[in-house]
Amino acid sequence: MAKKESLNKNWTEIGVVNGPDLQNRIVITPIVTWLKQHIDSFKVFINSSGNVLLKPMISLPLEEAWPYQDPKILSNVLKGIEEAKAGKAKPFDLKKLKELDDV
Repeated sequence: MAKKESLNKNWTEIGVVNGPDLQNRIVITPIVTWLKQHIDSFKVFINSSGNVLLKPMISLPLEEAWPYQDPKILSNVLKGIEEAKAGKAKPFDLKKLKELDDV
């Protein structure tokens, strides 16, 4: 068995894919399977040595994109997530939340 190549601490070889086939297609199913996530597309980068980098991408429904459109809101959301991870989150009353929504 060949030794896996490690380009640097951020890159790990996960396998080899064949290709391109007669229609110039490369099957990357092993990569997508290894990621264990839904992938919509890949952003493709190439460097002067011919190395290709595929950056997995997912699309986001418009109604879920609002935190990313305002850096302050995104910062507050991420802060809240960190506080919840640290056990600083407190239970809230859903009834009170609905009352705020009605205002």
